[in-house]
Amino acid sequence: MKSQIHNRAWLRALTALVAFFVATSVCAAEIAFPKTSYQAIGFSDQLPAEADAVLFVVIDQTTDSKQDAQWIRRVQKIVVDWMQPGRAVEVIQFSSYVPGRATQVITGGRLDPEPTQSFLDNMKRSQRGKFNKLHKQQIHAAKKQTVRAIKQVLTNATSDIPKSEILFNLHRVAKHISEYKAKRKTLLIVSDMLENSSVTSFYQAGSVRNINPDAEIANTKKNNLIAQFNDNVTVYIIGFGVGVKGYLDSTRLGNLKRFWQNYFLISNAKVSEIGTPLLLSGIE
Repeated sequence: MKSQIHNRAWLRALTALVAFFVATSVCAAEIAFPKTSYQAIGFSDQLPAEADAVLFVVIDQTTDSKQDAQWIRRVQKIVVDWMQPGRAVEVIQFSSYVPGRATQVITGGRLDPEPTQSFLDNMKRSQRGKFNKLHKQQIHAAKKQTVRAIKQVLTNATSDIPKSEILFNLHRVAKHISEYKAKRKTLLIVSDMLENSSVTSFYQAGSVRNINPDAEIANTKKNNLIAQFNDNVTVYIIGFGVGVKGYLDSTRLGNLKRFWQNYFLISNAKVSEIGTPLLLSGIE
């Protein structure tokens, strides 16, 4: 009897310990985004109902881009240059189902919109002083945390993960994006865009195969993996084909591009540019 009680107590302790480490690892992956100055002083109701625009930075953790020492800084600069008052941003990581690689928002929030004069005139002097101080700091803090989140996800990316599950994860992320309230939405995908799952694989014999775009779209539809972005999403892709071993000829590259362009068209999103691997310019 004592042995059974001891075993149950040990099992409860072990379960609690496992839960602690799981919770700790999840929290460690998340990076706090600074509140707007409106939220910080208790005036959240004075924020516009929607952000002027939102940027979703969706990073594929199965794309190992560390062979380019400038890669992380290039992605960070593209995002930071886009961040302006009144906008919002989210950094989201995804991969296949392996421990510690859950699809999740690493950081995200709104950038302080510029206050109207009437808003400032209706505040107490003490509130206005606190607001102005926080307002000057918030966008800088937001950029700092966003840069940190991008570095964290890209630094931990690895090609050692056996599957990519890009189609499945875009299907999941699209639902989140479609429900987000913003006047304009932009999706920046950081990925080689080489699907490798039980549904299909763009690889063959250790290299990239020459896919048939129409057949792959039909297969994607058959497996119910066409996303739904609800029209007002502009897509940019950076990292297309990065890390590919050997020469990726124009025919294979062109067919890969056609597949993804058709995929997003059917998903009610507009592809603005596909970087191979880098964008020629910034994002709007």
